[in-house]
Amino acid sequence: TDDLLSVRFLNGQFIAVGRNGTIITSSDGATWTSQDSGTTGSLYAVAYGNGCYLACGFDDVSNPSVADIFLTSSNGVDWQNISQLIPTATTARSVAYLNQSFWIVGDSGMILQSDAADGIPHLAGFKQSGNGGVKLNVTLNPPASYRVQFRTNFLTDTWHDILTQTNSITSY
Repeated sequence: TDDLLSVRFLNGQFIAVGRNGTIITSSDGATWTSQDSGTTGSLYAVAYGNGCYLACGFDDVSNPSVADIFLTSSNGVDWQNISQLIPTATTARSVAYLNQSFWIVGDSGMILQSDAADGIPHLAGFKQSGNGGVKLNVTLNPPASYRVQFRTNFLTDTWHDILTQTNSITSY
């Protein structure tokens, strides 16, 4: 009876998410089973990759100190809340699995990218209020070299380096 906000076909099944923590699954699209999400917040999106489902949403009513909701599951039935593990500053609106990483996007230009192994973001960025610019937090896995780039127009501009970093320490 709650509004559904997203439905996707993932790992051989349909999964729909929505308001009041709604998660429903179906193998055929005709018969649906309600799953216990453990939350009353609104779930906006769900993705699957590397043997893991990841759902994202927002709950400012039952737990205002942790407004973003992130749930993980290995089977689409048993869900675990991992909200405390994911650093966010604004509402997460969508999640996708691309190139061995989960990508989470949200309000104020928020972009999070997970490490392929643990599903927890190691690239986090968001637009700061007013003309405060963009804040970018990066956890680098050593040893490796990384580049941070920008592009002003995706149709006509090319990528420009902001920072090149060779990392030999655990976190930077």
